[in-house]
Amino acid sequence: MFALQHSGDAHPMHLHLVFFEVLGRKEIKWDSCTSHADRSCDPKDAKGDGTYLEEMAIVESSGNLASGFKIINPTPGADIETRPEYFENARKDMVTALPEQITMIKATFDKPGRFVWHCHILSHEDHEMMRVLYVGDDVDEES
Repeated sequence: MFALQHSGDAHPMHLHLVFFEVLGRKEIKWDSCTSHADRSCDPKDAKGDGTYLEEMAIVESSGNLASGFKIINPTPGADIETRPEYFENARKDMVTALPEQITMIKATFDKPGRFVWHCHILSHEDHEMMRVLYVGDDVDEES
């Protein structure tokens, strides 16, 4: 599992009911159709050589429509050295996803099911930064 973070802020990402380890961080390799100011790209213009953002409508918790994006072709780039004072080599249930990076984690779940993960910035939980991760062999469409 990984978290790709493209905003200018750090996001404290929390995964419920499981501890994990941080495997490392990588730069995001952006598709050559993107610019530094705007990482979005029309799919027909994508070169296929990296990550790009596709604009999409999202529904906010208020019910209003807003503009958002989805991540297309997430592509890791070069490894990022972790600062020695930045402590990541312990079991944890929250990690800070830093701007312009892919944070890779490894979790071992003790049972199948749905697990919530989200950003610990409260307003972000209401704006599409709370998700369900399904762990198991098959998705049960009835539940």
